[in-house]
Amino acid sequence: IGVSFRNARGQDCRTFTLHGAGNDTSGLACRSAQSWGIAALAVVPRDATSGAPYQMAGSAMPDAIRSAVSGMIAGAPYDAAAERRALSRNWQGNSTP
Repeated sequence: IGVSFRNARGQDCRTFTLHGAGNDTSGLACRSAQSWGIAALAVVPRDATSGAPYQMAGSAMPDAIRSAVSGMIAGAPYDAAAERRALSRNWQGNSTP
């Protein structure tokens, strides 16, 4: 489950995970006026014993990504309504999430 939030610079940010053949790449990206920028990335080998191409909702975010979020977040993470508002304004900050 990803986390979306506003950082101290007023940018919308979100975590993400890309599932690869043998590992998962988790990251944190923040939206500038023109594009998304990667703020942090972590590559984690997939547990070979699980065999599952998915993670349970409670799965842990890599420590590097969790630390990056903690260091950048301003206020509380977005709830579902705030995330919908951010999406409706194309993830451009500067208005109430």
